Amino acid sequence: MNSFWAVNKIDNTTSEILLYGYIGLDDVKASDFVAALKALEKTSNKINVRINSGGGSIFEGIAIFNAIRNSTSEITGYIDGLAASMASIIAIAPKKVYMSKAAMLMTHRANGAVIGNANDLRNYAQLLENLEATLSDIYSKKTGISKQQAMLKYMGSEDKWFTANEALQEKIIDGIYDSPVAQAPLNIRNEMSLVSFYSASLQPSNRVQIPNLLLPEHEQKRKEEIYKSENVNELIQEALSENNITKEQADILREQWQGQPEKLIPILDEMAKLRINYLMNLDWDELDKKGLNAELLNKFKAGFEIKWFLQFGKQYKGEKLPKDAQPADYINYNDLIDFAVNWKYISQETGDEWKQGKGIGASVGMVLEKITSAPLTFLQKYENMTWEELDKCDGVSYLKEFSYPLYKKKFFDRFGVYPREDE
Repeated sequence: MNSFWAVNKIDNTTSEILLYGYIGLDDVKASDFVAALKALEKTSNKINVRINSGGGSIFEGIAIFNAIRNSTSEITGYIDGLAASMASIIAIAPKKVYMSKAAMLMTHRANGAVIGNANDLRNYAQLLENLEATLSDIYSKKTGISKQQAMLKYMGSEDKWFTANEALQEKIIDGIYDSPVAQAPLNIRNEMSLVSFYSASLQPSNRVQIPNLLLPEHEQKRKEEIYKSENVNELIQEALSENNITKEQADILREQWQGQPEKLIPILDEMAKLRINYLMNLDWDELDKKGLNAELLNKFKAGFEIKWFLQFGKQYKGEKLPKDAQPADYINYNDLIDFAVNWKYISQETGDEWKQGKGIGASVGMVLEKITSAPLTFLQKYENMTWEELDKCDGVSYLKEFSYPLYKKKFFDRFGVYPREDE
């Protein structure tokens, strides 16, 4: 899905804003939100703000918060998926906010980054503390506890996660509602993964009154026909065979989505991506011990080849791994940079500068960090592109060779059928 942002008319008196995405980025900008809100106030007595966001810029978020608080319309908040970090503040801006029974809410300390001298760093730290005081005051007024208690409870050193029931007990929200959103697995507790997981459940077919996000009618009908031909049990069995879901998850999904393959497919797509993330977080020895090397190679060749290179100090050329293969004694620095250039993770110019000790390339650790994070960064970037956008930047060929499951999904989204082996 390419757009997280939509403004819709529900009836003659009520409109809605879908705040789906990251605040301050291209997904949700304060200027766009405020302009949309002001326009809706002229025609709508009631406005619903629906949220699935991992947070974002505090300053942009405060602008959105204040616009909601000062609105002349009656605004109600709905947490459809995730309301994390700054999104949790925006969620409680309306007088009433309700939360899907499967949604999650997260609070934590303000964070950011700055480059400069010691005075710059001290000033920035003071700014963050001032912002935390402001946010704690907002939580305090919503929940009825003191500002100091709110600071300790919601601005702790670690992320604080709340289910809908927990948020209701804390008086952060005012009620809970049913929705088609699936319950997120317990092992998913980071903003990016949760936003993606909920987005899969919040496909256009599950939303109400969002014509600007729907496909043209003839394409929508074609996809509906294809979806109907899919069998829920077969889809779940395939996901099980690929280790993308557990047996327990399979039982839950089968019961929840029986007869609704069009709603199950995007959820299974998201579970497949989470499986890749899991494999990429294992080092070579862990993959080898668990017998997961072949699975990573099949699902995400780019990630496999980087792990191979870092383990054996040479590029993977399709050879079988001998049982007695020994890891490389060391990784040649220049070979490492050449590897990154060949994969287009860095430009040739950057590679030459790094070899000369300029920029972050002066640190081997930074080069390793750049290279090991690059495959998933590319995957996340391509994931949010349309087929046409992928085609313009060689993303189609990259996915076809190095992440066939995502290529298969993108092909289906564009053409309504799965690719043959020669496509």
